[in-house]
Amino acid sequence: MVMKLTGIIEDVFNGRTIFRGYATLKYLAIASKPGEYQREADVRRLPEIKKFMERSQFTFFPELIFGLQLTDPTALQKLKYEQDRGTILLSDGIKLAKAKFVFETIIGESPKTKMLSIQIPDEIISQKPLTRLDGNHRLNVIDDLLKEGSDSKLLNMIVPFSILMQIKDNDAQQSESAFFYLINSKAESLTSEENLSAIFNNKSFSPSLKANLLNISEEQIECIDMVALFLKQSDLEIYGKAYFSFALELVQFTQSYSYKQLQKAIIYLSGEYDELNIGVNSIEIILVLLKYLVDGNKIDYKRFAKWVKSNDIVKVDGLHHTKLIEIYEHIHRRREYNVFVAMPYISFKRVNDFNNLFTEVIEEISEKKVAAKVKLTPIMRFRGNSQRIDSRLIKCIKKCDIFIADLTRCNDNVIFEVGLAEGNNKPILLIKAESDTSQMPFDEAELKLKEQVPFDMDKLQWIPYSSSGYYNDIKNIMRNNIPIILKENYDVPIIEDYK
Repeated sequence: MVMKLTGIIEDVFNGRTIFRGYATLKYLAIASKPGEYQREADVRRLPEIKKFMERSQFTFFPELIFGLQLTDPTALQKLKYEQDRGTILLSDGIKLAKAKFVFETIIGESPKTKMLSIQIPDEIISQKPLTRLDGNHRLNVIDDLLKEGSDSKLLNMIVPFSILMQIKDNDAQQSESAFFYLINSKAESLTSEENLSAIFNNKSFSPSLKANLLNISEEQIECIDMVALFLKQSDLEIYGKAYFSFALELVQFTQSYSYKQLQKAIIYLSGEYDELNIGVNSIEIILVLLKYLVDGNKIDYKRFAKWVKSNDIVKVDGLHHTKLIEIYEHIHRRREYNVFVAMPYISFKRVNDFNNLFTEVIEEISEKKVAAKVKLTPIMRFRGNSQRIDSRLIKCIKKCDIFIADLTRCNDNVIFEVGLAEGNNKPILLIKAESDTSQMPFDEAELKLKEQVPFDMDKLQWIPYSSSGYYNDIKNIMRNNIPIILKENYDVPIIEDYK
């Protein structure tokens, strides 16, 4: 197999030899590899690039640029000066066939530009002699198609290319690296807003054409148009003047097609932003706040604002809104909080009642009271191999996040477990069945209450509940206290605080 590339060759930019022509993406990918200076391909972008190249009505991109370092030190001398026409066989097996190409004299140029064919034999193609200076991601798409054995029409798409031809030496490698740097750093591209304005303000573009060009839905295009117009007419200061680019980011980030929903969030935030006292206006932070508002998530909206303020996030450069929300939610990911309940063994029925009672109220707290998952460690329920009960209890208490104990009857085991929880710095909530002392004289009633708790624990605060109505009493105690304990000890938000 021989690959044949045909085009024109000329010395440009004070002596650089450039070969320019047209070829299929397939052959250009087969014969080339990324240069050492190339960055790693961003694999997340490749599907989007492939979709654009295959399906876009406006498929168009600049020429692909390569470097070719010839091992024959006489190659350029022969190519430029020694003969005007004919075939030149280089020592490495590459064949060059050139013919003079004459411009019209009206242009006023000397006839230096030549038609050229480069024939590269299979054994050299397998070594990938071309290095990619620009267009690596486009060719990575083709690389993947070739690996898959695909018959995509992309493989035979004809595209323009340029090849910088040099004799292989240190200077040639240095030049390629320098040109790669210049190509990727010196050109000043249009801003996103300038690009989008050219599309959205052009009345000849229908919504379907805009959607095709931007690779989004027509519903999103309509929403972006309306949001941008609203921002422009309202002139809300915190959102800046990049109306179309902000609207595009907002619609894509929130994944909302509802203009009214977005408008409501924009107005709400603009009225409250100063009170959040975040500091410098940051579009990236604003986008995250709007996403939480659009999602109806007032809890994380306020928590995010507090986190941004307390950590001076506005001073961190280069944080994109998608990465910002990812970092925040990783740090504040809702973990599971375990509740351990110690109680005296009064009867199997009472243990069952307590398991049902605490399961019900803790599930209710998880769903309605706090922004976290709260879970009960089953009371006196063990599974698996038989083990020492005290060993299992100690492990459970050490792992728990909230320790609850029923001091009724002042059971020795319960007292031990309270001491263990206190020694491990666990948040503790104590309850106790209230004895009926309403008919006793005051002194006798006081003694009756005290005799039920050891003298060294009678200063501990516990919450009484009625023996006869314990089920509802204990539920109310848990509803009122567990959310406060989670908030004070673990900074878990109470939902009612954000309504």
